[in-house]
Amino acid sequence: MSRNQEVGRMNSISERVCQRRAVLQASALAAAALAQGMHLAPTEAAEASKANGPLRSPKVETKQIAVLLSPEVKSRLTRLHMRQAMWDAGCLMTYEDHGPQGEKDVLPRISFRRSMVWRGSRAGGNYQHHVQLARFKGRICLAWSNGMVDEEAPGQQILIASSEDGIQWTTPDVVLPRQEKENLVHNCVGLLATAEDLFLYAWTEVAVRAAGVTGMRRIEPASSRVDLYSSRDGKQWSLRTPRLTHPGKNHAAIFEAPRPTRDGFYLCGGSQSGPVVFRWKPGGLAKEPEVIRVPLAPDASFPYGEATWYQAPDGLIVMFWRDEACSCRLFVNFSTDQGRTWTQPVISDIPNSMQRVYAGALPDGRVYLVNDACPGLLQRRQLTIATSRDGRRFDRIAMLVDDPTRQRFPGLLKAHGWQYPCVLVHGNRLLVAYSVNKEDVECGVLDLAEL
Repeated sequence: MSRNQEVGRMNSISERVCQRRAVLQASALAAAALAQGMHLAPTEAAEASKANGPLRSPKVETKQIAVLLSPEVKSRLTRLHMRQAMWDAGCLMTYEDHGPQGEKDVLPRISFRRSMVWRGSRAGGNYQHHVQLARFKGRICLAWSNGMVDEEAPGQQILIASSEDGIQWTTPDVVLPRQEKENLVHNCVGLLATAEDLFLYAWTEVAVRAAGVTGMRRIEPASSRVDLYSSRDGKQWSLRTPRLTHPGKNHAAIFEAPRPTRDGFYLCGGSQSGPVVFRWKPGGLAKEPEVIRVPLAPDASFPYGEATWYQAPDGLIVMFWRDEACSCRLFVNFSTDQGRTWTQPVISDIPNSMQRVYAGALPDGRVYLVNDACPGLLQRRQLTIATSRDGRRFDRIAMLVDDPTRQRFPGLLKAHGWQYPCVLVHGNRLLVAYSVNKEDVECGVLDLAEL
């Protein structure tokens, strides 16, 4: 073969390779365009391929997730969520199908004796929320926020009732009265008992009626503060520590009373220009707490610092955070040094409809989490209780209440369902208080032996 023939042969092979490559690139581009509802002629696809360069994959991110549910619990919840979704969609699986309540073994049910603490009314106010429990001098005390119609509207007050057994409740007394003319809103955000004093934490703020904002009221950030009130008898109250958290901070708030760790310090999560953990020295509950900054979590939002926690048998502290970025999952972080330092919160595998939950320890060393366990935004259709022996994996879950319920009195920022649980261990029983549709207050009692 002459040199000219050899060069011609190589050029021919090179030309066929280039043509084949162009065809492959054009086919890939055409397929991608077709998936987007477009059509490109082969020559147009080839020209576009030359202009755009080689095809690239989308950006792929790797994220951490805290796995806290056992496979069995996760499987049960998945089954429950599927049945609830099919029922909501009107998709019956059999002619005998009566919805989620028709299959009793999705989640086991335990005996849960419910009692009405306060029923909302037009005369007494039909907004009730932020329930708090404490045991003080032989009685069970339950406090909450009470408004006339809407959530956090001017004139919202704080009420408190008491009971010997958690079933029969007194008519409530007023802790902080309505101050509508001053545009004040009083939120009940904590109740804590010592041997001598009953402490109530009130998050007070100024709310001005404004038609163009969410809830039709504008909260004045500089007015937001948490004040500490105390009582020796549960009836007569006095201001113990004004501005327990710094005034002038955006949403300087807590939503749960401090509780002691094993070293005697008291902890609660909260918000003070971002998520924080407040920490009090033993005997210093009436003093300003230490403020520990919590590292911000990407793709999450904790504007009000709605957190709860437990201490595992080995001392690890686990704190859960309500996420307002609509992940419909609880976020969680950890402390290995009695709450002095904290990891960055990460998303967990625990479903949550974007509401407050409550966690704690049982007398036998197990820990619990009371939660709606719903993966749909604001679908507060039930309350469940999950338990864990080691504080790292919840291996049991049971249904507390899931009766259908809807508001009688619509109001701004109210929602249907079972909401904002608060829990108290009382001897061999567990008391769970909550608001119903944000208009009634109930308390349920269960036997610890059933858990």
